[in-house]
Amino acid sequence: MRVNRKAVPVLALAAVLLTACSNTPPPPVVSSSVAPASTTGKTPSQIVVGVDDVLGGYNPHNLADSSQVTSALSQLLLPSVFRQKDDGSTELDKNLMKAAQVISQQPFVVAYDIRADASWSDGAPIAAEDFDYLRTQMRDQPGVIEPAGYRQITDLQSREGGKRVEVTFAKPYPGWRTLFSDLLPAHLLKDAPDGWRGALASNFPAIAGPFSIKSIDTARGEVILERNERYWEKPAAIDRIVLRRADQNTLLPALQSGNDQFALARTAGDGLKRLGDLGPAVKLHTVARPVVAGVLLRPVSATLRDSQVRAGVAALIDRGKLVAEGVNGGPSSTLHADAQVKAPSEA
Repeated sequence: MRVNRKAVPVLALAAVLLTACSNTPPPPVVSSSVAPASTTGKTPSQIVVGVDDVLGGYNPHNLADSSQVTSALSQLLLPSVFRQKDDGSTELDKNLMKAAQVISQQPFVVAYDIRADASWSDGAPIAAEDFDYLRTQMRDQPGVIEPAGYRQITDLQSREGGKRVEVTFAKPYPGWRTLFSDLLPAHLLKDAPDGWRGALASNFPAIAGPFSIKSIDTARGEVILERNERYWEKPAAIDRIVLRRADQNTLLPALQSGNDQFALARTAGDGLKRLGDLGPAVKLHTVARPVVAGVLLRPVSATLRDSQVRAGVAALIDRGKLVAEGVNGGPSSTLHADAQVKAPSEA
């Protein structure tokens, strides 16, 4: 039994994004105003990012595949209706969408208008079938991340040649903006054997973002992304991003020397202090992640089989002390999750 959320301490986990600074900082990963850089006669521009590990398994909706690298790759390679901002709130991704809005309260209906030029890397349009595929898999597959909103959907209609999607919910759903992130290519996965799990086990069958995959080497712990020349929006400002495995022992010198320009790492108070000791050459930024931790009281003993006993134990838990112990002085100490559907900044 999962303890009632009002009585359960919930921790919002965070990652720390580290930027190694120099007199000429690296260009942004994606730019909407800079023309594509020519690589003729010069070394391609690149950013090296240190990550915890490169393990394989890249379906961002599968709990078993959840990792820093999977999250990073899905943001760079897969289309999403809304994107999360630094404060945890969401904004419409106009690279993919023209609009997304509630058009009816009774019944509760949301209309999604997709840009006509938005397409997968194989030329297939991003369309209503991609929305329907994700909704169906999130509803029916085991071990998926945050399926509750998709299970509220009672109908999904394709309009205007698949470029308008009208989604009907069983009741008003305030978290509708959190749905349909990291869409997957339905035309490739829906008929593939074990497509939901198998097709993204070692690579992405198709992408729809500013970068494409050049290589994934799990043995070396390295992923190389290159600018996607078929991207319909303005191209990325740099030619290449390298995600490279780095533990705490190799991460610090790599940042200090400038071999890694960025690093994405989960850390507690001790690790945060070590990073801070690198001095002004390294800047630390806390990045909120939509992940929470909860307390589960399992009814495996004669005592805990009694629901009243479990409720009593839950009521005795000091949430503040549990949060403090769990985050161990890390950046999550200021990121308490007080809502299950909306970001803390929206609650």
